[in-house]
Amino acid sequence: MLKYSKEIFMLGSEDMITPELVHLKIKKKKLDDKVKREELKKLKSSTEETVLEENIDEEILKFKPIRCEEYVLPKFEIYESSAKGAEFKRRSKLSKVLTFIKTVQKKRYKEGCTIIPIATTSEANCWLWGSVRNVSNAIKYMIEIGLIEVYSSNIRFGARNSDENVSRTYKYFVENEKKILKYCEEHNIERYVPKCKTNIKISKKVKEECNSLVDPKQVRFDSKLKLVKPEGVSKGEFEKYLENCLEENYINFRFMKDKVDEMNERFYGEDLYFSIRFRTHYDWNSDYTFVKGIGIRATNSYCNLEKSGREKLLKQMGFNLMKDVKSSVPRLTLSLNSKHWVDENIDIYQLISNELYPGEVCTEERREGIKALHMSAYFDEGSDKYLGKNVYFRMDKEDVDKKEVDELIGKMKEAVIKVEGGALYGNEIFYVESCVYLMTVYDLLCSYHKKVWLVYDSFYSIGNESQEEYEYMIKEGIRINFNEFMEKVLGFEVDEVRGKK
Repeated sequence: MLKYSKEIFMLGSEDMITPELVHLKIKKKKLDDKVKREELKKLKSSTEETVLEENIDEEILKFKPIRCEEYVLPKFEIYESSAKGAEFKRRSKLSKVLTFIKTVQKKRYKEGCTIIPIATTSEANCWLWGSVRNVSNAIKYMIEIGLIEVYSSNIRFGARNSDENVSRTYKYFVENEKKILKYCEEHNIERYVPKCKTNIKISKKVKEECNSLVDPKQVRFDSKLKLVKPEGVSKGEFEKYLENCLEENYINFRFMKDKVDEMNERFYGEDLYFSIRFRTHYDWNSDYTFVKGIGIRATNSYCNLEKSGREKLLKQMGFNLMKDVKSSVPRLTLSLNSKHWVDENIDIYQLISNELYPGEVCTEERREGIKALHMSAYFDEGSDKYLGKNVYFRMDKEDVDKKEVDELIGKMKEAVIKVEGGALYGNEIFYVESCVYLMTVYDLLCSYHKKVWLVYDSFYSIGNESQEEYEYMIKEGIRINFNEFMEKVLGFEVDEVRGKK
């Protein structure tokens, strides 16, 4: 049975609503939910069959290779047609199969038959093939040519505990893998590398129709938009139009896509799960008549691993160096408003505490509470009556007045704005973060030839440097790339003296 800490049980109605109290209430609700999940798990029948789909990439880590001792090797056959366009389609299919093979080779046995999971909704598979439907078609094709064969169709998705999720499993045949590799070599077919930079050509007619309803200059990375799609324009065409507007409004957007594609081609091609995705996400309303939000953030398939999965991957890959940027979003915001990089020796959460509670000591508990609520104070908007609704939803509500939570988040928002320089940037802050950190990764890969795994604001790497040397390398790289962003992208002259440590 899971246990609560003393600090949570000590919470009572006499406590005033503070960031640390709200933080503890959020932790209590998480623990309560976990206890409920454990109890439900015990009630479940172990023989219950579930036919739901799995959509996380953590499966590839928790999966241990299973050798299939008895199997019949299917016939290897690649159908060649003389029909118009058939050769291009075949080469395109095999190019993506080659990329899939490169990833699977890290998990399968060197010989014989290995049982592997393949999820149609896996981020990595959708990144490679483009959509869930395309992944399904690719699986059918790989069965057709003899690379894989269905082993088990029992699948599960949506379990609150990710360890309960499983995907379809397949027999993977190394003998036929070798035949495919030989065939591709003989026909000069190379592996496919997914691209961030896509073809965004649109017709003059589509552009005119979209311009009649949308001001191109208002197309930004923002969560509060209403960009209406003309009736005669398809969803895909409208997204291409918006992408074109973004490339016009953010002068280094095309450049960053090119850099990411270069990094994927040169450094991450052998493992699709480390491949960097830097693609725009469009948030549509329910009937797809308008886009209500546009976002972007550099990610890869391993970014959302739970703590245990991340630790396992670090050990598995031999990453021995790590640098986490302290308070990334508030630091980037303050740096943008200050027009130079603000060094990490400035504790922004403590400054927010000083603004909220003048003259009071910023305890570690209070700092952690402010840190936990910062994103809500930064991004949530609305009247005072609703400002804290998202926080209130996530916390244990016993002896808590929602009005006090709203007021706390309102006061925090005011403090955040003042401490971080007077302006907040919404979704755009993740675009800035991605640009600065990706260029820092690029420098590490190209100049220092280091293997790097970027997880939002954390840099993992392999090297002989000391931890102190590595941290300095990252700090200096971020400072240089942020100041270059200010000068080359935003057009501000940066005082290098102020920008330095």
